Amino acid sequence: MADSSGFRRTRPAAVGDWRERAECARFYAASPVWADRMWTFEDAAGDDPVDPVPRTMARRICESCPVRLECLADATAGGIQYGLFGGFRRNQRRALGNMAESDGVTVYSRSGEDLDARIQAFRDWLRKHPEALKRVESEDHRLKQARRRAQRRRSVPANRASAQTAGDVPALFQ
Repeated sequence: MADSSGFRRTRPAAVGDWRERAECARFYAASPVWADRMWTFEDAAGDDPVDPVPRTMARRICESCPVRLECLADATAGGIQYGLFGGFRRNQRRALGNMAESDGVTVYSRSGEDLDARIQAFRDWLRKHPEALKRVESEDHRLKQARRRAQRRRSVPANRASAQTAGDVPALFQ
């Protein structure tokens, strides 16, 4: 459940919480509906495509946010499924969490490890490995490009088949 700033709480807020310093908090105060389109709306069933324009704007805002890593660590370790946190979608956050886990950092709770300790450990790992953020972003971009190319290839054979059939007709009558 989201609070008035639009963040889902994984635990009670502390005094001087990082959420108060987040760039996106200003957007939730001004227009919760618009901010939802930018950061939190994501159709669980995948039936309704996310509008890319507000999402791109949200990512740009997240890139310059002073508490980006806190947001990213909180959402990843807290298991938040939907939305854009720290400029990353769920699958990107999962990839980062898996990278940290492979380095020996406990990000996901399997036996009730303290959430605050996991968030802090993951945030510290993110600070030490800024290249991981870029690697996940570039890999995601590469996968999107590959999906687009595959989609174009799937639509091309139908066109080629009709062109070949049209080209073969005169050969049949010679």
